[in-house]
Amino acid sequence: MTLVATDKHLAVLVSDLSKAFKFFSNEAVRLNVLLARSEGPVSAESCYELQKQCTAEVQAFEEEEPGFREFLQNPSLAGNATPHEIEFLRSLRIKGKRPTPLYYYRELQNLRDPLHFHVARSK
Repeated sequence: MTLVATDKHLAVLVSDLSKAFKFFSNEAVRLNVLLARSEGPVSAESCYELQKQCTAEVQAFEEEEPGFREFLQNPSLAGNATPHEIEFLRSLRIKGKRPTPLYYYRELQNLRDPLHFHVARSK
């Protein structure tokens, strides 16, 4: 088996490698910024508190809001919502408050209102 590389194939390969290195470089810079922000040694207590907070946030995120469940069960409110819209509505969280089914319906209407969004321009 012979491998033949044309100028076109090499150009595509170099372009792909260039994009990959640029992405890697950007991620490395972001990681460097995050590491530079650390404020010295951390106590075991603060690590434990941070772990408790993260666990609580994950559990709260995984639990479905009662108002959202009611919204989904009511065909007059969620009847023609697309899977993409439902996923967006499911992700909404309001700290310290429990949204009602009507909140999710109104949010769905806001998503669909063309006045709320600009048309995406292609580059």
